[in-house]
Amino acid sequence: MPPKIAPCLVFIVILYGCATTRPVGGHYTSIGMGAEMELPTGWHIVGEAADAIWITINHDQHIKIGRYSVLRRFSADDPDSKKMGLTPDTRPEQASKAIFNELHAHVSDLKIIETSTVQLAGQEAFKTLYTYIPDSKPMKGEYYGFIKGEWHYHFIYEAPIEEFDMELPVFEKVVQSLRLIPEQATN
Repeated sequence: MPPKIAPCLVFIVILYGCATTRPVGGHYTSIGMGAEMELPTGWHIVGEAADAIWITINHDQHIKIGRYSVLRRFSADDPDSKKMGLTPDTRPEQASKAIFNELHAHVSDLKIIETSTVQLAGQEAFKTLYTYIPDSKPMKGEYYGFIKGEWHYHFIYEAPIEEFDMELPVFEKVVQSLRLIPEQATN
């Protein structure tokens, strides 16, 4: 084997070998998200940050949960970085419209099926059902979101259209288990 190829192969093995998942199930607390919830058994964490978690049961069906500051400017050099216009006072229906208008610019064939206002963890939230075609496999998603203080919380489930209903009750159970941690407890 040529000497330059061996280090590349080692890097690839380390990169993919370390990209393993770990199983979840049961109570999950995230101080960074300021929330706790029940995660489903049989699913796996595929990504985790201080303020977000991504879990999957297979690589086609996944749940993303997180929060981001509506006050934070994502890029000081990018005047469009705050063009969604979310603020602590944004109503759920306005937030859904702003978020999905922004997504329309980046996601081909995005179609909103329905949007409604719901209660989630004691907060007025939006629930939006949508479809899109990322490659050749049509996907369906359900997005819950609400703003509390400076934070936009989001809960997203996506799956191929033909598999969507199989794990939707699992996602709904995760969403309904959400409890916000009081701000002073996260400091």
